[in-house]
Amino acid sequence: MKLWIVLLAVICTSWLSMVEKLPRITTIQNENKPIGIFREVRFTTEGANRRSYQIFMNELYDALTERADNGGVIPVLPSPLPEPDDHRQYVLVELSNEYQSVKLALNVSDMYIFGYHPGDGDTSYFFDGVEEDVRNALFPDSTVRRDLPYTGMYGSLENYAGVNDRRDIPLGTGELSQHINYMNIITQLDSSTLAKALLVCIQMVSEAVRLRNLQHKILEVADPDADGTYGVYYPDLLMTQYEGAWGKISVAVQSTTNGIFTRPVPLKKSDREFFDLKSVKEVIFIVGIISKKCNERGNVQIFPTSTSASESSSLLPIPMRSTSLESNDDTCEIALAPTSYITGRNGLCVDVYQESYRNGNKIILSKCGQNKASQLWELRMYDNTIRSGGKCLTTTGYNSGSYVMIHDCETAISDATKWEIQSDGAIRNPKSELVLTASEDSWGVINLVVDKNIYASKQAWYASNITKPPVTTIVGYQGLCLLAFQSSVWLELCVSYNIEQQWAIYPDGTIRPPKNQDGCLKYANAGEDVVRVGTCDGGTEERWRFQSDGTILHVVTRKVMDVKDTTAILPEITVNNYNRRNTQIWFQLWIVLLAIIFTSWLSMVEKRPRITTIQNENKPIGIFREYDALTERADKSGVIPVLPSPLPEPDDHRQYVLGELSNEYQSIKLALNVSDVYILGYHLGDSDTSYFFKGVEEDVHSTVRRVLQYSGMYGSLEIYSGVNDRRGIPLGIDQLPQHINYVNIITQLDSGSIARALLVCIQMVSEAVRLRNLQHMELIMKVSRERSLKPSNLQQMESVQDQFV
Repeated sequence: MKLWIVLLAVICTSWLSMVEKLPRITTIQNENKPIGIFREVRFTTEGANRRSYQIFMNELYDALTERADNGGVIPVLPSPLPEPDDHRQYVLVELSNEYQSVKLALNVSDMYIFGYHPGDGDTSYFFDGVEEDVRNALFPDSTVRRDLPYTGMYGSLENYAGVNDRRDIPLGTGELSQHINYMNIITQLDSSTLAKALLVCIQMVSEAVRLRNLQHKILEVADPDADGTYGVYYPDLLMTQYEGAWGKISVAVQSTTNGIFTRPVPLKKSDREFFDLKSVKEVIFIVGIISKKCNERGNVQIFPTSTSASESSSLLPIPMRSTSLESNDDTCEIALAPTSYITGRNGLCVDVYQESYRNGNKIILSKCGQNKASQLWELRMYDNTIRSGGKCLTTTGYNSGSYVMIHDCETAISDATKWEIQSDGAIRNPKSELVLTASEDSWGVINLVVDKNIYASKQAWYASNITKPPVTTIVGYQGLCLLAFQSSVWLELCVSYNIEQQWAIYPDGTIRPPKNQDGCLKYANAGEDVVRVGTCDGGTEERWRFQSDGTILHVVTRKVMDVKDTTAILPEITVNNYNRRNTQIWFQLWIVLLAIIFTSWLSMVEKRPRITTIQNENKPIGIFREYDALTERADKSGVIPVLPSPLPEPDDHRQYVLGELSNEYQSIKLALNVSDVYILGYHLGDSDTSYFFKGVEEDVHSTVRRVLQYSGMYGSLEIYSGVNDRRGIPLGIDQLPQHINYVNIITQLDSGSIARALLVCIQMVSEAVRLRNLQHMELIMKVSRERSLKPSNLQQMESVQDQFV
């Protein structure tokens, strides 16, 4: 009998453990009449970390896309159901902390939040404008329903929150926990605190599952610090632009022709930087779900595909040149014949050989040229032809190896001129069921033929007017970056502008290190079972596809990129069947998206600063190591040189050393006091303005001068930089270029970026020449795999240096 009791207890415990991990199902009834169950997803801030938030995002994504149209490259949410009390129209999200909870009601068709229900109370709250039938269907345990004085639109919420912009409201696990409390205890409906709480919930729930770039930013601060507190993320202008443009992006994706947006979606990165989203490629790894905006297109095939949604691909960005437009409904227009380059193997362009349009002339791949007529192709969706110079891309036969030519459309066999541009990147001839393939002959010429689809990189194509591959950082498990060194590939701590952590995304589906663009990420599905860099050969091992759910598909194996061993010091990469593990989810941090987007220094920052030029005021003294310049007048009679006392005249050039730091585009000069190696201020490039720390005497200032809001003391700089401790700011050769840029482009004197840049400069210049152990660590970074140093006990050495003297 006791044995049965023990077994029963074990079974119950196991069952409860399983139940705890599954999303709950809430029974919904209206006027005591059950009408079904609502899908419910939960997240608690108690003990939360990066993994638990990622699981929450995955479960919410699954719940919202249960009835979605997965036939395209990005899931499309379903249209609203006719009955407002139909439980399938809603998903409930329960947010909780250690003491309180709140339920949010989400509309499955657009992920907008209708209202919320605090804890175990009997009152629910709804945004202004929510229909009565919807209010009555939601939160059946509520006996009281109250209307909030504002809508769920950002402008209305920001007005009641008392902020000019929601960018002023931080996001993060700790913030969410606090707002859950507020939503339970505040009954004053026009409270600014309540409006702020809803702004945080909307962005950390609805927006984060819509926009993977926002989700990534929240994940970056999702792990608790050693003291149990959480970091915060303040959305920048570009992020809020993406939030506001989600509806327009939904329209654009559904009105695309072969991945080309009919109407570009404009975005604003700053007051001076604007750019347009013009293709599915630019949003495929950013937007996870879209709302349904366009009607069904009948017999028109846009993005015909032979693969499932989980295997669908993206297309390269393309400015659209349309010969005609077809209006699909009130919001959607389809471009019927955009014109673009078609890029393929090794980033080369489909070209009419020798620019000769005689019937039967072959089609080849060649280096892309600017507006080269023989490389421009009209993609005519209404008759499924691809044309250049008014003639058709035509196959000479329906057997494997048949070459492809240019030919008059009217006299060619009709079936030989028909092509489907598929969502997996293939261009398929329907009659033969063969696909366009790049085939190199013995002379090194790459000809186009049709062949059986084996999912090789030589069979992948992109329609685009931007022919250079974009460069990105690929971020994966625990926020680590994908890195290549020679043939090895692993995950490592991310370091800004580390070229070994950057990847060029080629139109043929290959992923290549910028330092070795003849090398491709490859998975051989044999041997040691890891992803490596090998010579690109146009084969199946090197073809990958970025997908809207955050996975990177190895096309031929239908498996996704994964981490082989998360316990390894340098985790290697493999591929596995997709099972929604956190190790299979990836993010992109674009370094270069399009050449036309960023015309400033962001286009590509040089990875190494030049040699430091040292000079005194008006009298060049050559190029020195800083140590020699600073000790020129030092007392060297003892075991350690003693710096000289201050000179009586502040304009005596011998009192200072100027250190110039530069990257490829910008430079700054630091003014060092020879008597203590403290930095007094800095001068921007070729400008006429200098900036000085608070407290620097006026006699030292230059002609045009501005005073910073803080002194050069660590405590003051740390406060303005927004860090509790400078140990959280990495040092290294790879850190300097971005900080040199920040100092040159940011004019806001109390900017945290400026303060952080100065903390890096002080430690890598003044402290490094004072403390040889710090200098030693910086030198190690030049040759080691660890490219970024976070000061730890070195901080103590800095602060007590005077005691050693």
